[in-house]
Amino acid sequence: METEGSVNEAIKLKVILNDNRIEKVILPSQPDSLNELISTLKEKLHLKFHFTRSNIKQARRAEGNFLPNFPQGEDEASLEKQRLEMMVHEMMKENRDLPLINQHMQKTFALRRQEIVQSSPTVEHLRTRWPALFLEAQVHAEFQRITNHSLQQTFYSALDHHTPRLLTLFREEEGKSTTHGGKFSSILRVYNEQVMGELSNPGILDGVSILSVMGQHNEVVGGMPIRPAHVSIVLEDKIVMTNSSSWPDALVVVFGLLYSLHLNYPKALGSTFEFMQKVFLNLDDGKLKPKRLALKYELLA
Repeated sequence: METEGSVNEAIKLKVILNDNRIEKVILPSQPDSLNELISTLKEKLHLKFHFTRSNIKQARRAEGNFLPNFPQGEDEASLEKQRLEMMVHEMMKENRDLPLINQHMQKTFALRRQEIVQSSPTVEHLRTRWPALFLEAQVHAEFQRITNHSLQQTFYSALDHHTPRLLTLFREEEGKSTTHGGKFSSILRVYNEQVMGELSNPGILDGVSILSVMGQHNEVVGGMPIRPAHVSIVLEDKIVMTNSSSWPDALVVVFGLLYSLHLNYPKALGSTFEFMQKVFLNLDDGKLKPKRLALKYELLA
């Protein structure tokens, strides 16, 4: 049996008994002990068999469904009051006190995680209740609160490390493909032309990854400009952010939003985001489906 959520905080549980039976249980109050939780679940679900602690999985830090404890001396009501009086009010100002916003986002983290993980609210609902969560700085801060890792630093370090091998694999795959032949070479050609145009400015490419394009040319590859004027992020048919000036930065922010808001990855990019999550960022259990696992082994070869 597996439950999702925190035994200490959550009162809404998902109990996975087998592949064909998943039950949702709402407890009236928090159990005083794990044994009490087990007894309550057996009674509510009419279970005849016995299970032990080894059958129960608690969410840990760095997992998307992690639920932290409330700060000492605080409860749901006091944190909700702070959310209303401080953060929402501050976000309405033209000149926002960003350090103050960050301070209160940190303090109300547990309340926010409880709401997001247990209730799965819509993005629009979250934008109304937690507008600061859609500031780019807070996307990165929230990810670090959940995982204790820097999203940008971890991703770009992994990208820099894996890029040489990725380029080799892409070229090999392009040579085998009958449908995508030449597309990757076209992208690299435009990239190289734009980068070469910037070499007269020494040092401009220092620390720039293969995906960060520095040129100002407007050539389009496959109908998409390599260097956009700006990038808007759309979630659930709503534009939620418009401030990224490069595809890599926008990709990192999108991932941070999806992970922090506990959203499913878009179907068309599910494999990409899962690989980014479990290989580049080394998050959660690291389990991959066969094709992604094969790519991981190729990457590490």
